[in-house]
Amino acid sequence: MAIKFFIVIFALWLSNILFVSIHEMGHGIMTAAFGGKICNIYVNPLGLDGSITHTVIPDALGANIVLSAGLGITTLALMVFYYLKLDLFVYVMAIRTIECAINLNPGSDMYTLMNSIGSNAFVIMALIVVINAYFAGQAFYNRCNTIERDIFDDRAKDMVKPALFLSIFLTPLISIKR
Repeated sequence: MAIKFFIVIFALWLSNILFVSIHEMGHGIMTAAFGGKICNIYVNPLGLDGSITHTVIPDALGANIVLSAGLGITTLALMVFYYLKLDLFVYVMAIRTIECAINLNPGSDMYTLMNSIGSNAFVIMALIVVINAYFAGQAFYNRCNTIERDIFDDRAKDMVKPALFLSIFLTPLISIKR
C-alpha cells in the first residue's frame, strides 16, 4: 500500500510538471508560428509555475492566439489522456487548466486576454472550463462504473452501493491498479 501511495505522489508531481511544460509549449509553438522569437522558458521543479519570454507579436490577433494557446494545448492534452485512459493525468490537467482559465489575477493569461479583447474572454473561459469539466467528469464516471463492475456482483449491488461513494475518494490509488 505504501508503494502505491508513493507512485500516486510521483504521478501527481509528474502530471503537474507535464501540465506546466505543455502549457508553456503551447505558447511557444504559437509564438514561433507568428514569427516571434522565444527567449526563455521556465518550468518550476515542483510543477506549480512556469513562464515563457518571447519577442513582441505585432499582430493583435496573433498575440491573443499566443495567450490562448497554453489553455488550448492543455485541453487537447487532456483529451489525449482521456482516450488513453490515464485518469489521474486527466484530473490534474482538467483542474489545472480550469484554474488557469478562471485566474484573472494581474499577469495571468486570462487577465491579459481580458484586457486585450474585453468581455469576449469570458466566452473563451467558459468554453475551456466546460470542455475540461466534461472530460474530467466522464473519466470519473467511467472510473466509478469500472469500480462498480469489478467489485460488486448483481446480487450485492443494492446493498453496498453507498460504498461506491467512498471509493471516489480513493480513485487515484485505484487507478494505479489497472
